[in-house]
Amino acid sequence: MSYITNFPNGVSSFGRPVSAGGGYDFSGWWGNDIWFVDYDNGSTGWEGRAMDSPATNLYQCLNVAGAGDTIFVRPRTTVGTVGSNNEVITPATTEAANWTIAQGQHDLSIIGTSRNQGLAHGVMFQSYASLTTPTINVLAPFCTIENIGVKGIAAQVANGLIQGYSYTPGTHDGYGLTIDNCQINVYQSSNGGGVVFDSGRYCRLLNTDFWHCRAGVELASTAGNINGSVVQNCNFFGQDTDIDVDILLGDNTHTWIDGCNFLHDVPAHASGTRLKYIQSLGTSEGVVSRCTFGSETAVKATDNTLSNLDVVDCASSQGASFDSLPST
Repeated sequence: MSYITNFPNGVSSFGRPVSAGGGYDFSGWWGNDIWFVDYDNGSTGWEGRAMDSPATNLYQCLNVAGAGDTIFVRPRTTVGTVGSNNEVITPATTEAANWTIAQGQHDLSIIGTSRNQGLAHGVMFQSYASLTTPTINVLAPFCTIENIGVKGIAAQVANGLIQGYSYTPGTHDGYGLTIDNCQINVYQSSNGGGVVFDSGRYCRLLNTDFWHCRAGVELASTAGNINGSVVQNCNFFGQDTDIDVDILLGDNTHTWIDGCNFLHDVPAHASGTRLKYIQSLGTSEGVVSRCTFGSETAVKATDNTLSNLDVVDCASSQGASFDSLPST
């Protein structure tokens, strides 16, 4: 089966496979496998190798997929009422311990097939029970996660909902992870974080919405192993009292934060220790550009800690512009 695509990894321009019939054909990486997941209509007896015989859970495909493969995930056909969990996808078993892209599965892509561009939670994953491990843990380099939502639970207190991790800092584990057009929803009741790049290099976080994340994005390695990260065109929503920090940086180099909107007042979580939009620890270096902050005045040093980060063409919610921010 072939697909029309504008991107590598079999990703269509709409975040879903498109029937062949025009343009050029491209089926994933040259000859690699494509898998299909349908929570409502799939079967544990199917591998998920075709649209008409999909697997019923992402875990089934991750258990057999190889390097360079693409896994398409269909939204639930039963749409839950507001506040219900009918639409979420949970791991198949407790043994699955959420989902892991394992070492050796490099260049693998997980693509949600919702037609709701800009509403990525058409495919929404949720952690199993009270597990505190990442909902999606990426241990292989150059992977892509696109057009999905991830919903946290109250007991998820560490390691992020999506984590790009390196067992041995400086190796290829967690290298080059791209997260694009996703929704990260931690909810007010959780202490957990959103996306964590831990010792990863050249990772990209693009066009993603964060809701009620106590810590939205963490690039907080203390070993100086985070290099070349990009956080671009992301939105940070929620009550200021739900949030401690939107972006936390550790020892980072060549970091670029661009075009992000911080759509709440200054973080004010009652148990927070950061209370910043962006906080840079250690020896972070990079650029913050074209960002808008939700405070009513131009963001001051008390609202961000931006040591060694150059700030260009940013503004407050009231239109006050500034080219640089004092750092503490």
